[in-house]
Amino acid sequence: MTPEERKMLVDTYELSQENNVLLKKIRRGALISSSFRVLYIVIILAITFGSFYFIQPYIDQLKGVYGGVQDSVGKAQNVGSSLGNITDLLNGL
Repeated sequence: MTPEERKMLVDTYELSQENNVLLKKIRRGALISSSFRVLYIVIILAITFGSFYFIQPYIDQLKGVYGGVQDSVGKAQNVGSSLGNITDLLNGL
């Protein structure tokens, strides 16, 4: 092996070592990035479900109030139809 070939071989080896170090850094960065992305999604989901768990009693209470209002409106409509029956009854007298 000539000295020139030997130098080229050593240079190639050094470049491959440097390339290996850079690739390991890139891979580590991608792994850390993926880990933080998963952690971010888990935190967002936990906040979403936690807030729903916290707010659900208020939502149930609002549903109850809405149901009560619906019943009251239904009763008011029934009173209106009953008044119509009373006027018919009074006209018959």
